[in-house]
Amino acid sequence: SAITLEPVYDYPDSGPRLTGYRSSHSLTIRLRQIDELGPIIDACVAAGATGIANVSMTIADPAAAEDEARTAAVADARRRAETLAVAAGVTLGELIFLTEVIADVGPRPMMRMRAEAMMAADTPVAEGTTELVAEVEARFAISA
Repeated sequence: SAITLEPVYDYPDSGPRLTGYRSSHSLTIRLRQIDELGPIIDACVAAGATGIANVSMTIADPAAAEDEARTAAVADARRRAETLAVAAGVTLGELIFLTEVIADVGPRPMMRMRAEAMMAADTPVAEGTTELVAEVEARFAISA
């Protein structure tokens, strides 16, 4: 949240003249239920808000979802290695190297609009999902 004040000037031929101040107030609202957002935006506009900016959706506690993505990435690496080993006519051995590949892309909201949003009484807000991606590099021993 923030409140800012800035001077407002008039620029007649004689030079700038202070005519007053402009204030703005910004605040951050965190919600757990997306369906509350439309009515809150409407209430802000009804109370005189002239702009709504930076609406974003994130995961409050991503640790469990990140762990699930990592587990799936390791399982996928093993499945792919087994497929390649069979195709090459070798036997897949033990895991000898494993690391997580870190790519700092942050959450990527993928929005999908609801068809009824156009008819809604409240301000429509797109539902969405946040995709968490885990990538690993795995090396396995093989034997003929």
